[in-house]
Amino acid sequence: MGNYMSKVRGLVADARVLAKFMRTECINHRYVYDEPMQVGRLVLKVADKSQVGTQRIGQRPYGVGLLVAGADAQGPHLYETKPSGVYFEYVGMAIGARSQAGGRTGVEIAGRTYLEKHFESFESLGLDELIGHALLALRETVGSSGELTSSNVAVGYVSQDTPFTILEDEAVAAHVDAVKKPEEGAPAAAAAGDAPAADPPAMETD
Repeated sequence: MGNYMSKVRGLVADARVLAKFMRTECINHRYVYDEPMQVGRLVLKVADKSQVGTQRIGQRPYGVGLLVAGADAQGPHLYETKPSGVYFEYVGMAIGARSQAGGRTGVEIAGRTYLEKHFESFESLGLDELIGHALLALRETVGSSGELTSSNVAVGYVSQDTPFTILEDEAVAAHVDAVKKPEEGAPAAAAAGDAPAADPPAMETD
């Protein structure tokens, strides 16, 4: 699955089952057709498998939601799947307990809200700028309870020309430093993404 990556929310055991299923489907498709499986087709198979668990007595639904990113001949794609079997394609998406505003901590945590405000500009941006937006959205979920560091953040990307790649800690640290708030020790310009209409600053290429 070199052209696919996924993030899970929910039961890890169920996530492993679906991950194994996805790998098997990709292998079988390549064996039969001698080409990578389209991202949308893979997600559809996951959704169909998830939906079966909602209609059979004695079988519970999979307790996990997935964010599946991948690239095929049609370009990059990002899908969300739900335990009910429904799925959606997005330009940018966040899942998890702190993905939307109004969390248990009482702090405005709004990673998804940040993406909703800025997604229209994503298509014209480069990799470093997109990573900056992702980290700014993630920063919104932290609130006053902590801060982003290279030890608690992982950054991965995939494209038509690049298989799934995870950045090294040093590269992640450079991106995290570029989006820190002024009170965290970064230059004031790095906080430009806090304003709803502003884009994050351009980041240096590693």
